[in-house]
Amino acid sequence: MDDISGDPAYDVAAANWKSTWRMPKPIEISELFSNCSKESVEINGRKCTKLTSYINGNSIILPCTGWINGTNNAYYNNYGRYWSSTPYHYANSNAISFTDNSSYQNQDARYWGLSIRPV
Repeated sequence: MDDISGDPAYDVAAANWKSTWRMPKPIEISELFSNCSKESVEINGRKCTKLTSYINGNSIILPCTGWINGTNNAYYNNYGRYWSSTPYHYANSNAISFTDNSSYQNQDARYWGLSIRPV
């Protein structure tokens, strides 16, 4: 399977949000973290990462949702972990992970329950 961005048969954002919503491509996630300042914020007791564009000043807030592995929500409120639209075997990375002081792209198995942030 190739990139699923925008394909409602596989892209959960396209299937559930309709219109032009889709999962982000790995390059879009990389550009987001490369072109933004990163700040840890807390909203209603939940840790989040606020990314603010160096280019236009717009910002996005990504909650630290952790991820589901079996029945365990690992690292809830400590890590953010979000899927991209490209399965692992087609890209060097298929997800973005971040904490208060770092962010990186990584490879995760499809059975892990990561968050989705539609674009």
